[in-house]
Amino acid sequence: MRGFVILLRRELQSTFTSFGYYVLLAVVSSITAFSFFDQLVVVGYDTSRALYGSTMWLYILTMALTPLLTMRLLAEEKRSGSLELLMTAPVDDGQVVTAKYVSSVIVFATFMAPIWVSHLTLAVFFDGQIDWGQLVAMSSGVVSVALIYLALGTLASAMSRMQLWAALLAFMGNFLMFALGRFQYQFESGSTWAKLFSYVDLQRHMQTAVLGLIDLRQLVFQLSVTILILYWTTRVVELRKWR
Repeated sequence: MRGFVILLRRELQSTFTSFGYYVLLAVVSSITAFSFFDQLVVVGYDTSRALYGSTMWLYILTMALTPLLTMRLLAEEKRSGSLELLMTAPVDDGQVVTAKYVSSVIVFATFMAPIWVSHLTLAVFFDGQIDWGQLVAMSSGVVSVALIYLALGTLASAMSRMQLWAALLAFMGNFLMFALGRFQYQFESGSTWAKLFSYVDLQRHMQTAVLGLIDLRQLVFQLSVTILILYWTTRVVELRKWR
């Protein structure tokens, strides 16, 4: 456990001292705030409806942002040759993969800050009626959906020596995951296949969360797929370590 904590601290320190992280945070924050306040005007300053109206942007943000956060995790270590050095430390492959993955989850969670700042601004300066429960469920739901996309990005990074290729592989994985949920519309509504593909539709998962609901079935699916992908990632790292 001590090795995991040291690796996690190392990854977070590397990210939070990076100029690129703050540039990306500023760009994403600006677009997120604009999207939310634009929806707020459209729906007559109803924060709950404005939050739901921002679902599509939050989903696009999740799909686009996760490859950028994960592309350097293992690809850069391999390119620089530091992965071999890291593997000689008293930590196992699972700890390395998990530490890097958890750091990406924490970093992704910081990109939810613009939504919270917007709500706090409305509550403090404009006496806005804020549904804090919905806000908590939304933030948790977006991060839980991102778990799968971040895991796919970590796997892509483990399979590549270049950050660009890792990002492209992650984008492809994200798109395939998105397309999987779209298959539900190829079957008759209410059929077994339609229900199955609806169950794996991450966009629907996010819509549920933004409504202020937490569906345990969706959470079980997200965690199960995430654990499976991280297991594959660990196996990839083990195989490539000996090449």
